Amino acid sequence: MPFSPQIKKREHSLSEEKVSAIGRMGMGVLDKLYLLFDEVFWDQDLTTPENDLPRGQFNYWINFHEYLGVPIIAAFNAATPALDLSHESDDELVSRAPTALNAAYPQ
Repeated sequence: MPFSPQIKKREHSLSEEKVSAIGRMGMGVLDKLYLLFDEVFWDQDLTTPENDLPRGQFNYWINFHEYLGVPIIAAFNAATPALDLSHESDDELVSRAPTALNAAYPQ
């Protein structure tokens, strides 16, 4: 089941200089997308299938089948690319994820 990306803002008491430095790092968002398949077709140690998507989009995966016994994998999207994807619907995200998997596991 896809996880709907959300951005949560938090009040802070850091100095403006520190807040600015953290903002320039381009990190802080890490969205997850869980995908359920009919069967496992990926490697046991699935982590970073090669793909042509922008860095930070569907570049890191975790195999949950190993832990749950169900063919589920999770894709992670980080930083600015995750913010770019946060405007897409769940259906759009689910349709984009196979791009990375198809490159790593061509049929």
